[in-house]
Amino acid sequence: MTMLRALALSLLILAANAATAQASPQTPEDRAFARLLRSIDVIPASRGALERMFKDAHQRLMRAAKDDALGTYERVRAITLLSFFVEPETRVTLEALATRGDQHVRRWSIYTVGRTFGSPGDAALVRLVETVTADPQPEVSHHAVRTLRWIDHAAAGALLERLVGSERKAIARLARLTARKRAKRLAR
Repeated sequence: MTMLRALALSLLILAANAATAQASPQTPEDRAFARLLRSIDVIPASRGALERMFKDAHQRLMRAAKDDALGTYERVRAITLLSFFVEPETRVTLEALATRGDQHVRRWSIYTVGRTFGSPGDAALVRLVETVTADPQPEVSHHAVRTLRWIDHAAAGALLERLVGSERKAIARLARLTARKRAKRLAR
């Protein structure tokens, strides 16, 4: 009986090691990318700097942002670094991530899509933000309201005006503050 337990334990350890080996970055570039996603306060100066580090930076960031197997921190780092890539594919990905999954992923996806694509912005982006202001997680809905500061489209201002009248006091207060900051930014 103990021999069977030992064999079962050995097989379990082998399987775990094999899974870890498959999940671990395989190449030096993969390991460097994993380090970038785990780093704190290390932000490439530009898209060019990021692409010099990783020729396929955009694709790597897109995969990491969508990878539910990665930790939240690594996914959020990938999401925020996607702001260097103002391209339709990036927007589609960020919009999808803003409405599903982990609350931290939703929160940073809505903020990043608004910051990255808010100038000039469009009505579809404002509609997405409006949808996310109803998110049941306050940190997600609050980030959606804050995002309106960075969207230049007139519909963003109109949405803020409506949110000022919200029955949700925290949303109304945040909408007032965001409307002032947005107006100040647009006046420059």
